[in-house]
Amino acid sequence: MNGDQIARLAIKCAEEHSATEEGYNRNLLYLLVKSADKGSALGLNELGAAQMYCYQGVKRDIPSAAKWLEAAVAKHDTQAMQSLGFLHVNGLLGGESSFEYGKSLLLRCSIVGNQDCKTQYEFLGNSP
Repeated sequence: MNGDQIARLAIKCAEEHSATEEGYNRNLLYLLVKSADKGSALGLNELGAAQMYCYQGVKRDIPSAAKWLEAAVAKHDTQAMQSLGFLHVNGLLGGESSFEYGKSLLLRCSIVGNQDCKTQYEFLGNSP
């Protein structure tokens, strides 16, 4: 089973077989880590998003979220590009080139057809 299959199975099984929210979160996170270990862009993105948006019982940790999202971006995951782009254009990661890097991520994912990225990129005063 590849990493993406594990990630999809993790989400399905956690929803169907966890009696409590805590059990759901624990099962889902365990399987998402396993899928990320196998190189799943979906698993990497979900782990980054969990730390960025504080869901699945995870505390916010923007620097750690960025690491997971960067790994997903390296695998061309457009959701990760959008999330990481958001962090950069809003100054949540710092650095002089952070804003420009965030814009470049939004442009990349808008070019491949992600409408949300296109909307965010245009909101910044650009057109793809």
